[in-house]
Amino acid sequence: MNDLLDLALDAHGGLKRWSGVSTLTVKLAIGGPFWGQQGFPDAFLDETLTIDTRRQHAVFTPWTAPGQSGRSTLKWPHCSPLSWPHRE
Repeated sequence: MNDLLDLALDAHGGLKRWSGVSTLTVKLAIGGPFWGQQGFPDAFLDETLTIDTRRQHAVFTPWTAPGQSGRSTLKWPHCSPLSWPHRE
């Protein structure tokens, strides 16, 4: 591993501890002009991001509106109502 990765892993309990983590959940509050220019001025003002650490998969909730989620996977980045079945 490279030095930066070793430093980050050591700072958070080592590789053994990291290997036991399956998801990370983060609350976000991000402002600025970018999303407003795209038509979504409040896109990240109260957001939850859940990341699967074992595969390339992330879910933003809510995404652009209540009841919507933004999902990103290796094969299928998309936005959908939360009630839709998840597809990969």
